[in-house]
Amino acid sequence: MKLTVAEGGERVVLATLGRAHGIRGAIRARVYNTETDLLDPGCVVRISPPDAEVPSAFVECSIEQCQRGGDGWVLKFAGVDDRSGSEELNGALVWVPRQELPPLDDGEFYLVDAPGYAVVDDAGASVGKVSRVESYPTTDVLVVERDNGAGELEVPVVEGVLLSVDHSAKRFVVAREALDALLE
Repeated sequence: MKLTVAEGGERVVLATLGRAHGIRGAIRARVYNTETDLLDPGCVVRISPPDAEVPSAFVECSIEQCQRGGDGWVLKFAGVDDRSGSEELNGALVWVPRQELPPLDDGEFYLVDAPGYAVVDDAGASVGKVSRVESYPTTDVLVVERDNGAGELEVPVVEGVLLSVDHSAKRFVVAREALDALLE
């Protein structure tokens, strides 16, 4: 496989590769969005090897197989045909350039965009700013640095809690009732 160096542009990490799975080149993956179709067979992704001398270096690969499971995913990449090949990818990042992401429908957002967005309640009162996103087995959460140094608050990205997103204002609206419950 030929190593290429990325030239500018934002990249969106889809998964981190883990241990080899079997002897035919399959590898376990921690996938950040289990609803994605960007890891389906035939899709082309970039893999940044964990030991690359240049952090923006990558190998372009197509996905041959994708096995989705409750305890993790298993991916098989074209050109990685044995256990030693998949072992070399342990710790590698799987990503796509930002411009290859599918367009969003109204009310949708990419978790990668969330940091820096303001968070307000449904009455417009400021809660804080999203500092990062955490992905737990049951849900993703927006980690909000609360106003006035009041600490962090984890807001689940679920219907009924997260009411809307306004990309032009870079703002999330959260149900006050849900906030009150989270703060108890």
